[in-house]
Amino acid sequence: MGDKESETYHHLFLHCEWVTELWGDILFPLGITAPNPFSATSIELWLANWLKVHTNALGNILWRLAPYAVLWVTWKARNEKVFKNVRKDTTQARMEVMGLLWYWVSNCEERRGVSFREMLLEWDENFVV
Repeated sequence: MGDKESETYHHLFLHCEWVTELWGDILFPLGITAPNPFSATSIELWLANWLKVHTNALGNILWRLAPYAVLWVTWKARNEKVFKNVRKDTTQARMEVMGLLWYWVSNCEERRGVSFREMLLEWDENFVV
């Protein structure tokens, strides 16, 4: 989402510096080798090759939803920058991704007994690894 790069959806969602940092914040602390956004030739192929993980039930659901949450938050951040001249930092975006994931699993039985705080603080320990 920089001002210098040419904006294509491929660049926006996988390769720009801002989204690369966001992917790193969400995925790399998990210790799982996620499909590398830089090696992707298309978003569709990248999503189709998303790794399956074997963790607890909630972790499996969160892992499957994570790329879609990152893509959605990235799109919203891009529009805020273009239309409102508001630049969101990746720390804010990470919290939005986590909040969105939490909302998306709100009706899942697997979420019972787990707080949002636990999901945030133990993201890399108990949910996806």
